[in-house]
Amino acid sequence: MNIRFPFMKYRKIAGIVSIIIFSISVLSLTFRGLSLGLDFSGGTLVEVSYETPVELESIRNTLIENGYEDSQVVNFGTNLDVLIKVADQNGNSSIGEAVYSLLNEKGFEGELKRVEFVGPQVGAELRDQGGLGMLVALFMILMYVAFRFQYKFALRGCNGSWA
Repeated sequence: MNIRFPFMKYRKIAGIVSIIIFSISVLSLTFRGLSLGLDFSGGTLVEVSYETPVELESIRNTLIENGYEDSQVVNFGTNLDVLIKVADQNGNSSIGEAVYSLLNEKGFEGELKRVEFVGPQVGAELRDQGGLGMLVALFMILMYVAFRFQYKFALRGCNGSWA
């Protein structure tokens, strides 16, 4: 069975699609920016365990009604464990206990598993180290490609002009 697919026939279409997708992503980053998580922006992480499954949407609504608009509520592991991420509010490290007591007052009584405060300086360090790691990885890929492939497979044609 000898099936041939003319890949190079569609190179211009693929190039145009790639440029369009790249342009959309650059515009998205320009206008919307990055959506930084708790690790980068700083905040408090609260893990609560319940005996019966709770409705996450009602916990979200309760937090929003009480001034925690930037909070994220997700299940953690099972549907009995809830992880609440609250954005940093003026460096207040006691937000975790306040959120837990608020939930208990509103009828979401559960067991507090952990409260962790992540400062924005940790996020800055993670960002810097991640960027450095990405640059090192890109450089190593460049070095691999430079040493692995022969010059005759480059984009230059036999007469020295670009293909």
